[in-house]
Order: sequence, then structure tokens, then C-alpha cells
Amino acid sequence: MRIVNETMGRSSPVGDTVPRMAAEFILVFFAAFHFRRAHASARDFG
Repeated sequence: MRIVNETMGRSSPVGDTVPRMAAEFILVFFAAFHFRRAHASARDFG
């Protein structure tokens, strides 16, 4: 929550920070899900 508080306290436009945080979160979530799925399928077929 520290990043959110700093973003709210700063005078920088929020429209430039929120999409970046959302994109990073989606990218990390997709990468983790893909890695876990690939690892599980490799373990099942291995």
C-alpha cells in the first residue's frame, strides 16, 4: 500500500501510473499461470 499512498500524495497524473501497475500485474499473473500450467503438464506427461 506504500506505492498507492505515494501515488495519491504525488501531484503526478494518476492516469499514467494506474495502467502501468495494472499491466505489470497482468503480465506477472499471466507468466506465473503459464509457468505453473506448463510445469504441471510436463510433470503429468513426464
